[in-house]
Amino acid sequence: VVGLALMMNQNPVFSEFSDLILNVVLGATIIHELLGPVAAKMSLKNAGEINS
Repeated sequence: VVGLALMMNQNPVFSEFSDLILNVVLGATIIHELLGPVAAKMSLKNAGEINS
């Protein structure tokens, strides 16, 4: 998805809103990469699948 957003950023057809979409995609990716493992661990712990 990041690659597609970067390609769209270079295409002049999408120049009006390409910066906004690139920022949203990069922001969502960063949040997902930082919070995803923590949320998965909490979910597994609450379900009783792990003990740590």
